[in-house]
Amino acid sequence: MTREKGRPLVITQNGKPAAVVISPEEFDNMEYTRPFMNSVTRGLKDVDAGNSFTTEKVKKSLIKKEARDNSIETCLVERGISTV
Repeated sequence: MTREKGRPLVITQNGKPAAVVISPEEFDNMEYTRPFMNSVTRGLKDVDAGNSFTTEKVKKSLIKKEARDNSIETCLVERGISTV
């Protein structure tokens, strides 16, 4: 992007666009934005397909996992096995 105009600079070859020059900042922004938008699109498709969970279901699952992990850790500690 030309700094004074804030637009990309199009380089032509034989009268046809051959390359575009943009600022490093704009390039970084594009590199961040594309994966983010792809992720949002995948998430929306998952919701449409019913591949999502309610907050309550996620909380219950995390609570069960934590309890299971704590049980395993307690069992190991009781047997003198380090969990660090």
